[in-house]
Amino acid sequence: MPVTEILRAPEQVRAIVPEWDALSLRDPATSPYDSGTLMTGLGDLAPCPGTPYVITARSDAGALIGVLPLRRARNPSRLGGSRLTGYTTWHTSYFDATIDPAVPGAGAALLGALPAQRDWDRCDLSFIRPDGNLLTMRNLMADSERTGSGSSRLVHPPADDAATGVDQVMSRKTAKRLARVGSVHFEPAVPIAQIPEALRRFAAMHTARWHGFGAAAEFSEPGNAQQLERVIVEAARAGWARVGTLSVAGEVIATHIAFRWRRTQYSWRMAHDAEWQARSPGRLLLSLMIADAFAAGCERCDLGRGEEPYKELWATETRPLVRVMLRGRTWRARLAALRAGA
Repeated sequence: MPVTEILRAPEQVRAIVPEWDALSLRDPATSPYDSGTLMTGLGDLAPCPGTPYVITARSDAGALIGVLPLRRARNPSRLGGSRLTGYTTWHTSYFDATIDPAVPGAGAALLGALPAQRDWDRCDLSFIRPDGNLLTMRNLMADSERTGSGSSRLVHPPADDAATGVDQVMSRKTAKRLARVGSVHFEPAVPIAQIPEALRRFAAMHTARWHGFGAAAEFSEPGNAQQLERVIVEAARAGWARVGTLSVAGEVIATHIAFRWRRTQYSWRMAHDAEWQARSPGRLLLSLMIADAFAAGCERCDLGRGEEPYKELWATETRPLVRVMLRGRTWRARLAALRAGA
């Protein structure tokens, strides 16, 4: 019978990352965002919504067989209390549990640990993939409330090698415009030793662009920039992260951070120099990253959640995402259910 535990201290969570990574690689339903390295590394970027509430399941022999990574924070409703959310809701495209497919009951143990706790009133899990683990546990999620949670865009390889379509035409024109200024160089994955420098350039471009919109930029926080560097280097050493760059006359004008997981490339963040905006360097770089992924044998490219218009240039599939809400066994949860007519 699996034994569950709730990890509430950051050091406890960090201690299981190697086991967590190994588990996520055994689980065919995971994305890279379900790995311990990315879940904790990206999930700890500020602002962090609350404190860790990571549910783990272990076999009788002590092996890690399941992880449901949550955070606990104050409930913003008038009733107050506490609310659980996914660990990386703010900083990644998807959220799910990780379970060992060879151990029946691992998922049931994770979800079964939730109702036994009386220190949360509501659990909101957003951006769940329809082909992940949580939504396949239908009998365990039967009492939950489900709504849509946006969508993501996927790109599949073209049927042939012919360079047709608006995206290829646009890319050729963009490349020609850039070439008139200076030599253009595409680097699909900078060497690990050069990642810190590439990420500092990325953070500077990303921050300048968002400040230009009059909005806050997540990497203007020094702590976030340092955390990003650490986690991307770790993921690159594990063989998952790729930092692609586009340069003109030796100057990096666009950067793309992606993850390769099994046979899918996941786009995470992009940035480009605002002075080159009119020449569309970001779109050209994305086009080159997609082409490089397919040339390397990837079966699809995942552009992540969000309905940004530029994604429609490449997308061949739209995948709806799901939000699941569970109520705790507290007086606040019961009162909220009564008010909602449940």
